Parts: sequence; structure tokens; C-alpha cells
Amino acid sequence: MSRELTIDEVRAKHLAALIAEANIDHADIAVPQTIVRPEDDRIDSGMAVAYLVGQAAVVRCDPVMAGPLEELSSSTSSVTSDDFAAWGIKQGWEFIDGNDQHVVAAADLAARPLPADATLVELSRESDEHRSLIAGLLERNNSDDVEEAEFAMDDLDPHIVGLLDNDGQLRALASGRIWDADEDFDDIGVLTDEPVRGRGWGGAIVSAFCEASFDRGRLPLYRCNWSRTASKALALSLGFDANMRLSAIGLPEDD
Repeated sequence: MSRELTIDEVRAKHLAALIAEANIDHADIAVPQTIVRPEDDRIDSGMAVAYLVGQAAVVRCDPVMAGPLEELSSSTSSVTSDDFAAWGIKQGWEFIDGNDQHVVAAADLAARPLPADATLVELSRESDEHRSLIAGLLERNNSDDVEEAEFAMDDLDPHIVGLLDNDGQLRALASGRIWDADEDFDDIGVLTDEPVRGRGWGGAIVSAFCEASFDRGRLPLYRCNWSRTASKALALSLGFDANMRLSAIGLPEDD
């Protein structure tokens, strides 16, 4: 069923999940406006996050930040991510990062061939052999890259695919966990071994994972932070379409 959905249908499904998760009225995103929403579950977080959803910007924040943020409230215009970040810095706050969420329809996926020396394998988090391969890849690479991809040996995703080189070493890994906001989406994590980056391994493994996701009747979701420009470029090159943007600012740590 998922292979039959158009990109407009996938975008609408993803957007509906986002507004439901954030408890946003669907009518609120239909017109340009900026809504500031202090939330109890963000108390003591020291963070404010601007969600650009539909036509609107919804700023979900620690209640202690609500007073100054009311300056951004508008019934006629939506604050942009860049302006939100700049405004926070002007207050003496800190820009943390931004994040884009991307979706793709099966018909729009720009499938990639495997590198000549790569073998595609399905990995199981229950297999000792596979866990050893995965652990080796995580240990060889920068901890920031591993953290960004949200890989942890004690919390591996249920669906995992990898690319082995001719020596049987795991060189690229992609997996997907069920997205909390809509269980039909696979939230993708990807890690490519540093020595083979820029050689098509990353694009090939994400492409292969997406095909497997569609085969299971599911939908791939690709999230990436703005600071990860290569990750963003990879998503766009595979035909993913940005459907939601957020940016986060925070109080200085000594506040």
C-alpha cells in the first residue's frame, strides 16, 4: 500500500502526525502566524523550539522563556528559522541547532546501485555475529557521528541493513525505528565508515533501506540536523522532500 502513495499523500500523512503529536489545531497551520506555547513538559529544559508546520510557526517553550518570546507572536506572519535563531542570539540566548524532516514516495526515490565491492545484508539485533559487525563499525567511527545517527548497542532498531566489503567488514549501516508520531513511518539512522565516505556507500545503503521499508508496507522518514550538511545533501539526492523544519534556542548554561 505504501508504494502506491503519492508524495502529496505522504506529506499530508506526515504533517497530520506532527500536528497531532504537538497538539496543534489543524486550522492554526493553514494561515501564516506565529504561536508561542509554553508547555509544562518543557519546564527546566531551558529550550524553545520553533516548528515550521504548514503555513504557521509554533514556538513550544519552557514556560520561563514565554515572556520574552511573546515578542514574536503574530496573527499575520510566521517567524522564519533564521529570524528565530537571530532573535534568540540577540536576547543573549544560544542557538542550538535546526532539524529538517524529509519524506519520500516510492515513485520518487532515486534508487542507487551498490558499490562494485559491496554486498547487501539484512542484519538482526538478536544475532551475536551481526552485533559484532555493528559494534565494530560504531567503535571505528567518531562518537559524534554515532550519536547523530542514534545508534547504541543496547537499543538497536528492529529493521537493519548493511553493506559488507569484500573482506566481510561492515562499511555502511542503515536502520529504522518506528516513529512515535505515526507507526507507519521508519525513522532512519545511517552511518557510513569513514574510509568509504564519498564513494557511494551512504547513498546505496539508505536507498536499499528505503526499498526494504516500502516492501514492508512502510514509509521512510529521514531527519537531519542543519549542522550535518552532508546528511542533508544525501537526503535530497535520493529524492526526499523536506516537509517540516524546526530550530532550537536555549538559555545560556549559567542561567
